[in-house]
Amino acid sequence: MLKIKRKRKGGNDTMKKSDGKRISGIISNSRVLSFFDKLCTGAHEKVKTGLFARIFCSYPEGKKVKQKLKKSRTFRSKVAEKIENSVLTAFFSKLLVFFIECRLKVYGSFLFAFSAVSGVYTLVTGLMTPRGVIPASSYSALIFCGAVLIASIPLISSRKTLFQGIKGSKILLKILPIIGFEPEKSTYENERGKSLVGLLIGILVGALIVKISPFLIICGLLAAVYAIMVICRPEFGVLCLFFVSPILPTMPVAALLILVVISYFLKIIRGKRQVLFETVDLFVLIFAGLTLFGGIVSLSLESLAPSLMRLCLILGFFVVASVKQSRDWLKKYAISAIASAVFVSLYGILMYFIGSKVGGAWLDTSMFTDISGRAISTLENPNMLGEYLIMIIPIALASLISGELFKRSQIFFFTLIMGFCLILTWSRGAWLGLIFAAVILLFIWHKRAMWLVFGSLIAFPLATFVMPSSILNRFMSIGNTADSSTLYRVNIWRGAMRMIRDNIFTGIGIGEGAWGKIYPDYTLPGIEQAPHSHNLFMQITVEMGIIALIVFLFVLFFTYQSGFTLFSKLSRSDNVDPSGLLSPASLKTADEFKVKNKKHNPSLILRIAVAGPLCGIFGVLVQGTTDYSWYNYRVYLMFWLVLALAVGYTKNGREFVPEENFDEVGKSSESSEIDISG
Repeated sequence: MLKIKRKRKGGNDTMKKSDGKRISGIISNSRVLSFFDKLCTGAHEKVKTGLFARIFCSYPEGKKVKQKLKKSRTFRSKVAEKIENSVLTAFFSKLLVFFIECRLKVYGSFLFAFSAVSGVYTLVTGLMTPRGVIPASSYSALIFCGAVLIASIPLISSRKTLFQGIKGSKILLKILPIIGFEPEKSTYENERGKSLVGLLIGILVGALIVKISPFLIICGLLAAVYAIMVICRPEFGVLCLFFVSPILPTMPVAALLILVVISYFLKIIRGKRQVLFETVDLFVLIFAGLTLFGGIVSLSLESLAPSLMRLCLILGFFVVASVKQSRDWLKKYAISAIASAVFVSLYGILMYFIGSKVGGAWLDTSMFTDISGRAISTLENPNMLGEYLIMIIPIALASLISGELFKRSQIFFFTLIMGFCLILTWSRGAWLGLIFAAVILLFIWHKRAMWLVFGSLIAFPLATFVMPSSILNRFMSIGNTADSSTLYRVNIWRGAMRMIRDNIFTGIGIGEGAWGKIYPDYTLPGIEQAPHSHNLFMQITVEMGIIALIVFLFVLFFTYQSGFTLFSKLSRSDNVDPSGLLSPASLKTADEFKVKNKKHNPSLILRIAVAGPLCGIFGVLVQGTTDYSWYNYRVYLMFWLVLALAVGYTKNGREFVPEENFDEVGKSSESSEIDISG
């Protein structure tokens, strides 16, 4: 049987080679196809060996900063040793072990006493009303207490500890490793806790119902458990950030981010996490400082609050990019971002078709009579939803190419959902941004992938017969001054340029308060009201001055330079370490990798993983020429998280390439070649 299989495999390889020769023959015999092939190859070679490669393939990793960090390692190790041996650390460690080894019947006794006290109090106070009838508001509390009481009974009858219960649950054993906890590798053999203590604590906590509802008490306890999990495993908190940022309100997301930052800080000073601070991190830090400066020197007192909020949210970049992350966690972050985007897209599609959509100020109804409204989902603005989706869709497309995060059939379906929701936003800037992002991603993937671009351009006239007229008319209206939104933006830009001229170095201050105070003095007739300049780069200059814009451009430059420098190193390396690139389920040994090497090329996996978020950011920058989204704090946070994901993938990717390839970059014109298409 083995011999037969080998023969079939060899036969398949022969067929593939013959098919490849046949396709090459067709291309060489056709003048048109040969012309396009030479055009693609020529463009690719220009990028590989030209000025672009010389500029974007010499990323400075910040060796001086690394040397200073190494010099401070001795001091940090002494501090870490003192903290590890401190009484406070020992107390919290023992407390955590106690909760893990505590008997389930203790937890059951606590819940039983709490629900009984809360339920009785709610029932008695309800019956003591003047009419003697339980008010409707108390029914929900009674139902909740009853549910908790029923849930406590199996716990009371259990003879296991919490750890034993977790190890005995097949569901938890599958979920916990995903979020960074592996019970099978831990050993907690003792049994702790007494039921009477749990009962007494439950009675005391239940007495809090006099001031607080039982639902809020349980939520507070669950929040405390969640906080402990994040402190133990900060990466779990980052994973949640990628998922909840576009869904929850700003303040809970900011609170979660602060918890993650504190958790990482505690890990770093204890020597449990390693800091990777490079040139791009330095410029993001400078930009964060200018953000705070823009709130302090503002022409309006209302700028300080938004500047502090932005300063808080920009910390999301550092917890992903400036702390050393394993490849497994980076992949989990990407999966979490895609899963969240699919959820947001499904919700947006549902809202659109059940009638919960917007029009009015976001749509020129006189010009687009066949568009009834626009999808907004959880972001409350169709343009914000579009900008969020074009950050995530390229990551999904990268997964579709590499087959790394999901099965290709799954990610194809997810991408269709996100793409359909993007269409329903009717955001022309987002459509244009995604097109540019997709073109760059294709170019990075393979030089002949550009055939798809040329084919699309040739086939575009046929779109009038296939594409719905509403989509075609909307897309073709880009730049049309007859559209009120286009003319509106142009006039705002003219007023914003006047503001920049008079406040070029310090800006006017951050936020809508400063803009609303200063803009009326520069507005054109008929455009007296505007929330912002509808241009990302212009708004940064208006709010924080030209220096902030230059620093932001350097952030972008070094981000892309670091990515393309990695591509260059990959192109000269024949010894890419495959371990860790694929999940344990698909790759257990290096020998098995060699068998799957044709499907899972290590260079392709590393390159496309970085390219996904890089192209997502590029799409946002394209849309940023016609809109401004940073006033939406959740989109602002996602921008820095996706940017950090690209930087994190780049830093992690260097670990798979031999060190000598890093030192040779940029020494000669030959070594400046950049292979961006495998």
